[in-house]
Amino acid sequence: MLDEAGAIQATLNLIEAENLSSTSGPKAVEDATPLLCEGLVFTSSKGDELGKLKYLEVLREGKPGVRKPQLPFDKVWVQQKLAVVRGVIEWEGKTFRNLWVFEAADGRWCCVAWQVTAHPEAGYPKP
Repeated sequence: MLDEAGAIQATLNLIEAENLSSTSGPKAVEDATPLLCEGLVFTSSKGDELGKLKYLEVLREGKPGVRKPQLPFDKVWVQQKLAVVRGVIEWEGKTFRNLWVFEAADGRWCCVAWQVTAHPEAGYPKP
């Protein structure tokens, strides 16, 4: 569905794929691949930028812990062929703001950009 509900579900599916990677990297890659655009740019909370292939490699290797989204998400915008979802994720006792940008592709939402920012209370030093 190319609407707000579909964008929210695509976001939750990406989070679930990350969670799955801690126990089954290959299954996580299988689940995440159709949700990611070829031109994906994932920016980690530490500022590392990963393209789609590198991000999938990280999933295959396994990402520890369980990411828990604070629901409902803060904001969801849908404008024609673009959707933006803004939300907060708790992971390993820290809190992170996330921004997912999706574009419509073949009747589904495809993530083109994902940025993670350490929340001020996450315990990371401020720049």
